[in-house]
Amino acid sequence: MKRQVERVVRIVGGSVLLLIGFIGGFIPVLQGWIFVIAGLTLLAPESKRARRALDWAKAKVKRGGESDSAQKKEEKEETDE
Repeated sequence: MKRQVERVVRIVGGSVLLLIGFIGGFIPVLQGWIFVIAGLTLLAPESKRARRALDWAKAKVKRGGESDSAQKKEEKEETDE
């Protein structure tokens, strides 16, 4: 029973944080990405999509926010040299 309650709280809390994060993407005062990351962190154990999105976000942060095409271009230039 405790596990079920924990799971429901995790799913509802993560969903609320995602919703706030998406709304925050349109409101200049609110930093939406913080809420999106927090929501994905809560949802990751329950959802493969959330886990993949969180892994993508972590990789993006490690790359310093470069786009995927910029990273591929950089890798190609390194292999050409």
